[in-house]
Amino acid sequence: MLETDTDQIRIFLVDDQEFALDGLAAILGSDPRFIIVGKALSGAEALARVDTAQPDIVLLDLNMPKMDGIITTRRLTAQCPTLKVLIVSAYADEDAVFGSYLAGASGYIVKHAGRENLIDAIRVVNTGSAFFDAQVVPNLREMLNKMIARQAPQRKSQLFEIFTEREISILRLLSKGYNNQQISEALSLALGTVRNYVSSVIAKTDAVDRTQLAIWAISNGLLDETQPK
Repeated sequence: MLETDTDQIRIFLVDDQEFALDGLAAILGSDPRFIIVGKALSGAEALARVDTAQPDIVLLDLNMPKMDGIITTRRLTAQCPTLKVLIVSAYADEDAVFGSYLAGASGYIVKHAGRENLIDAIRVVNTGSAFFDAQVVPNLREMLNKMIARQAPQRKSQLFEIFTEREISILRLLSKGYNNQQISEALSLALGTVRNYVSSVIAKTDAVDRTQLAIWAISNGLLDETQPK
């Protein structure tokens, strides 16, 4: 069934390169699921116009002069707490990815990911979930591992008292980027059972989404599959 106008995702584009804005507008504007409600060539311009445009999602370039994407993200989400920001960048280095997440971005995708991946990212972020391009996940994990080296994680023995062995397995796969279908296949579990396990571990960690859950698992050393005695 075709989505109606009321179902359209309202998108605001921010990039300091006008040709990049026009390219994104052409790609997304031809899709009836989306409506472009505004464009800006700088973070300051976006902050000035976003309240009037009332977008659901801001697609934001990372590398802009004067006010970069991370600062813009922080200010946009402070100004409009329900606004979702998807970073669209040519780069995927660990500092940029993790910095964007900490600033409040709901997702991060590289510019060369392709039209379909970009559309998938927009639709996932619009549901309230986080989306991080497969190309940036290793960088995010590397950054987290550096944080772990500077911080003392919880004792693993305590974690194994909180979670069942099956929940630990689910957490490990989530932290490696597996989706529910992939977990179902890897552990030979029904898809509904996997969803129940994911809901359970989210509740136990107070995470708000799968990305925070994965970060929690990594930061507590659960990629090491050695169970404490």
